[in-house]
Amino acid sequence: LEHLDQKEAIDFLKEAHRVLMEGGIIRLVVPGLGKIVQDYAENGDADRFIESLHTCVPKPVSFSARLKLLLVGPRQHHWMYDENSLYSLLKRSGFRNAQALTGPGDTTIKNPGSLDLCERQEESIYAEAVK
Repeated sequence: LEHLDQKEAIDFLKEAHRVLMEGGIIRLVVPGLGKIVQDYAENGDADRFIESLHTCVPKPVSFSARLKLLLVGPRQHHWMYDENSLYSLLKRSGFRNAQALTGPGDTTIKNPGSLDLCERQEESIYAEAVK
């Protein structure tokens, strides 16, 4: 989601809402802007802060890197979320009961199977919402 701009994110979530069955659950895991800012406030390392945003990437120098950028497009983050902005986005996209999960490993999905419920737990926020 963070690799999409705001319009693309809304369009994506509206499409996810459209194709989900009634009562279906969407689970989002994104880098938590609040966590990144808190880390910066605690350690004061501006370089680490900017790097952790993944919004600035080195300009491609080699021919192959420039070609990859041309074919694949930019891969940096185009938007960042905190809990409130993520829930708001879900609600604007038609989902209901958008909620924070108390932590990695929590889910409202019955029988999640092999779903990685702790993906990137140091930097991520987790949310689920219902169609």
